[in-house]
Amino acid sequence: MKQAFQNFPFSLPMILDGATGTELIKAGMPSGVCPEAWILEHPDVISHIQKRYIDAGANAVLAPTFGANREVLARYGLSEKVTEMNIALARLSREAAKDALVGGDLSPTGKYLRPIGDMDADTLIDIYFEQATALDPYVDFFMIETNMDLAATRMAVLGAKKASKKPIFVTLTVTESGKTMSGDDPKAAFLTLSALGISAFGLNCSTGPREMKTLLSPLKSLSYSLGIPLIAKPNAGAPAADGTHTHLDASEFADICREMAEDGILILGGCCGTNAEHIAAIQYALLDMKSPKIPEKLDVSRLASTARIIAQIPEELPDPIIPDEDFADNADEMADEEEFIYIQIENEEDADIVLESAPFLSAPLAVCGNENAIQKLERYFCGKILTVML
Repeated sequence: MKQAFQNFPFSLPMILDGATGTELIKAGMPSGVCPEAWILEHPDVISHIQKRYIDAGANAVLAPTFGANREVLARYGLSEKVTEMNIALARLSREAAKDALVGGDLSPTGKYLRPIGDMDADTLIDIYFEQATALDPYVDFFMIETNMDLAATRMAVLGAKKASKKPIFVTLTVTESGKTMSGDDPKAAFLTLSALGISAFGLNCSTGPREMKTLLSPLKSLSYSLGIPLIAKPNAGAPAADGTHTHLDASEFADICREMAEDGILILGGCCGTNAEHIAAIQYALLDMKSPKIPEKLDVSRLASTARIIAQIPEELPDPIIPDEDFADNADEMADEEEFIYIQIENEEDADIVLESAPFLSAPLAVCGNENAIQKLERYFCGKILTVML
């Protein structure tokens, strides 16, 4: 397993913790309060929850900083307390963890980037930079989780990378369609985020373990080809067709997690409805797991993506499109013919023209031209770009 994921900094398989929110509610946290503020008023509660996870066999717990960015804290009048609260919350987890790992938990702000929403990309990067900077001295990695929009997720990764060199794990949350609420495809998102240097990728929340296994299995070849392990942090159950909720006991949950591990999904934990019993059951189930099946590797050297699709860019390319007033129409025409768009940009103005059309482009990009202009495009384009050297 280590040979397949040589650059992954921790041992595999890796067991993460279970739910925090539902455990806090069971411990008496009322609805409508700021969870992070409530935790700081009741520090023994989170310490007890996290110690139970570690005693159950978790290799890592997540600091309870899920909503501790300034955009979310502003809803409670606490936007000026970002640094203070993140430090205090991370210290609680660090003390509870002892020798276990601690992940700094980052989550969505609820805002969408322009032109879909009103959030500026650099502002969003700064929001995550602020939170990650506060967490950095106390955590071993960052977990950017429950993401429903890839464009915003990229900014979270860039913010964390600006603040720290520590590993970054990313998980999406998907709907019944298997896509995020923004329509992002998990496989395309995985490739996109791999270009930013993440250390692990997967899904959390969304559904139960059986459904999550089905959603993650198609990503296995890409995982082994990129050398980036997959994460599964499912709920304790899933909604049934009749509107009821199927809740799995710890043993059933863990049996499916072992199946996932044997299928090559090697970072496992729990989300809503899971507790220390589920984590203990996973730890026990993995004791006799079979060696993961190693899939055939893909050639990823010429893959490019948007948020929704992946394309293999051929060695022989047509003449590139020059960004101008007809760029969007020309790009659509090439996408229809080639299933990718090849462009040449020579300055930042060219990059800006492409970025204005980026949310509406129907195919991945291959790019040649000025290095600085390409770097700007790579920073803000929601996809993985293939750079072509002339």
